[in-house]
Amino acid sequence: MRFCNFPSRAVTQAWDLQSLLIKPVQRVLKYPLLLGKLVQTTGDGHPDYKPVHRARQVVGQVAQDINEIKRRKDLVERYTGPGKEERRGTVSVHSLQKKVRRFQQTLTQLTGLRSKTVDPEFEELEQKMMSLETFLRQLIRNITTWQEDLQKAVDSQEVLGEGMLLYVPSDLRPLTCYQRSLGELQGAVKTHGTSITAHVLVPFQSLLSLFQDPLHLISKRRDKLLDFDHLQYALDHHTEDPEKIKQLRDACTMAKRNYEALNQQLIEELPRFNQLVQSIIDHTVTVLFQLQFRFHTAVHAALHQLAEQYTPRNRSLPLSSSETIQAAHSEALSEVGGQLISLSIVPASLTMSLPTAIRSGHRRVSESSGPPGEGDREDSILSTSSEVDMDSSISEEPLDPSEPPPPPEVGSSLTVMYDFEAQDRAELTVAAGQEVILRCPHDRVGSREWWLVDCGDSAGYVPANFLHYHGNAYT
Repeated sequence: MRFCNFPSRAVTQAWDLQSLLIKPVQRVLKYPLLLGKLVQTTGDGHPDYKPVHRARQVVGQVAQDINEIKRRKDLVERYTGPGKEERRGTVSVHSLQKKVRRFQQTLTQLTGLRSKTVDPEFEELEQKMMSLETFLRQLIRNITTWQEDLQKAVDSQEVLGEGMLLYVPSDLRPLTCYQRSLGELQGAVKTHGTSITAHVLVPFQSLLSLFQDPLHLISKRRDKLLDFDHLQYALDHHTEDPEKIKQLRDACTMAKRNYEALNQQLIEELPRFNQLVQSIIDHTVTVLFQLQFRFHTAVHAALHQLAEQYTPRNRSLPLSSSETIQAAHSEALSEVGGQLISLSIVPASLTMSLPTAIRSGHRRVSESSGPPGEGDREDSILSTSSEVDMDSSISEEPLDPSEPPPPPEVGSSLTVMYDFEAQDRAELTVAAGQEVILRCPHDRVGSREWWLVDCGDSAGYVPANFLHYHGNAYT
């Protein structure tokens, strides 16, 4: 190109690259003129007349389509191209008049006084895009809130750890292990937050910014449609001045062309836009799930190491299920709590509440080990008569002062000393001072720590040490 351009520069500019690229577009618009001249100089009876006439129509339509596409592109560029922010912020008397007229047109259409142009195809595409935009905005907000709450939870864990460092039992392992585990937890949260921001939030925020121009074009399309509907209504109801009718018809035609240009451009590109946005969201959400899985794996490892380092007295920490943890915890409480409540310096209220909590937890764990539906406490409520017979005879041997006193007879009236709220169907909620009748002095497994009582309209189990008989609580 340079070799040919240099010697011909003094003769012609036809070898300029920009001129060569524009030639095909310019010639397409010149072909209708050329073919029109051929039609004029060709007789109707000539065999080439019909082909030339048809060629002029086809090329004319092609030229018209090119001009229409170019006009649509220019119209879109006007609202989304350089300088759009200045144009959007410009306020004039003419723009205010148009806004007032569009507002009035909207009100009359909402009240049904005037007809409204409806395009179901566009409305479906618009609804799809608006749903994606709303979902994306809410997702960004939820992820950001989750990150903040996660950081607060880890900070609270660190505060909890600092408080635990004030207590240093001799049978615990070095506190450096605890501090190291908390450091690993903080590191995992920081790494996870950086990954979420870089690979999820930033792409989502960039994607959300891409909705700005399509939403503005949709708003402009709505304005152009309101202008067209207003002019069409005025044209249909104005029949006096011919000159005014002509002006309204020209303005209505121009408004229709502007509306149709924006509408067609959006109908052609919105499906592809929605599809690409959905694809990016799907891929980024998949990355979010992968990052969360990696984070929870790291947190599990850090907390598991922390739990292992803080297992006192060489106990094996059960991490298999909540039932196993509850059983181990109840066992530990029973071992130490039983000794604690035997001390004379322990308040009576703690003596009444701590054993109940220990026994209640132990009882529920032991009873839940059987198959569902078998051995429920309700069965024992229905079969108390046989169990009452087992306990109806009281031994006449001297009582050991260290042993609890024998239970009262079935049918005795008891007074509730403390409020008790039932935790399952077999238990009975009672209030302090309430009178109940003893129906069975033990539960289905033979434990005398729970008594079956009747309050008149219902029956259930209540801790024995919550009941008062002959001036004393049963302990």
